[in-house]
Amino acid sequence: GDEQFFKILKIYFDKYKYKNATTQDFLDVCEAISNKDLEGLFEEWLRYEKE
Repeated sequence: GDEQFFKILKIYFDKYKYKNATTQDFLDVCEAISNKDLEGLFEEWLRYEKE
């Protein structure tokens, strides 16, 4: 929910503030907080080419 999402954003920002972060860095934080494998979701959401 919203609480977990904003927790992810805060941790991500705090960890990578003033650094170059990647999509994988964001995925790693999301997976750590959610305790779920989100690779498939990110693949479909960010890297899927629509025809």
